[in-house]
Amino acid sequence: MTDSMAGKGWGYYKIDPKFKGTDFRANMQPTFAKDLVDYDGDWYLVGVEENRMFKPGTEPKGFTWWHHDNSMQPWLRHITPANRTGHKLWSRLTYCDWRMPPDSPALEDHRQRINRRLHRESNGVIRDIAELWGGHRPTVLPQKRHALVCASSQRNHREFFNETQQEWIARVTQGLKEQGYTYSIRHKVGVQERKINQTTDQIQREGCDLLVANYSACASEAVVTGIPVITTTELNPARAVSTSWEDFCQGIIHEYDEKAIDIWTTRICAYTWHREVLNSLEWIDTHPQATHLKEKRYEGG
Repeated sequence: MTDSMAGKGWGYYKIDPKFKGTDFRANMQPTFAKDLVDYDGDWYLVGVEENRMFKPGTEPKGFTWWHHDNSMQPWLRHITPANRTGHKLWSRLTYCDWRMPPDSPALEDHRQRINRRLHRESNGVIRDIAELWGGHRPTVLPQKRHALVCASSQRNHREFFNETQQEWIARVTQGLKEQGYTYSIRHKVGVQERKINQTTDQIQREGCDLLVANYSACASEAVVTGIPVITTTELNPARAVSTSWEDFCQGIIHEYDEKAIDIWTTRICAYTWHREVLNSLEWIDTHPQATHLKEKRYEGG
């Protein structure tokens, strides 16, 4: 199984709910947005590539799509007893959106689904996802007032947010200075280098006690450790346990206790899937928004 989402090519793939096998994309080539003429059924978008997908917000009316991208919780790719090589085989799968629904419930069955796999792959060491980071910690308000600024990729800033990465960094760093913060900037780290230089590693190394992120899931990585997180978009997966940029600029930082962060962790579990389950389409049976596909999967007996 490849550790790269791009291994089969970024773009759209038609979902056959009745597929049986290990990889529904194995004998398919991706369809690019400009070539899509059939909007029937469900389409599975892998990755984010501007020349291969509909620009966010311009999807055709009636077009039903799923988005497969990196996991909303980067701790799943850290080197731990449940992931000894630091692979990226855990992913997110969202429906007709770039995020889980803001009102999605905390579904314990999905957390236990993930826990069972972590327990198996760690040979019994890990019993719950929160053990990957040593358990949830409540928000600790900044004392040093040194922020880590985590931009999204240049492509995501351009395609999702209609501004350049440099413009976003300039806007955020100016706002931080106005609130009395110093800052470090997190630069994009390659897959192999990241294994020894995760976001939380840089936070600890540079003494950061605040994190500002746009779309990046690094916000999820930090917030569970007690670092207050500021998000500049509602699309960030940690939005529900963060402070909005607008509030921060008014001098407000929201605090969350362990229970609130734990509930949010359970919520994102419903949209977190191992690549093996995604490729086989087994997720259709239990994904909270896949009821219509499950009905098609089993119609006719």
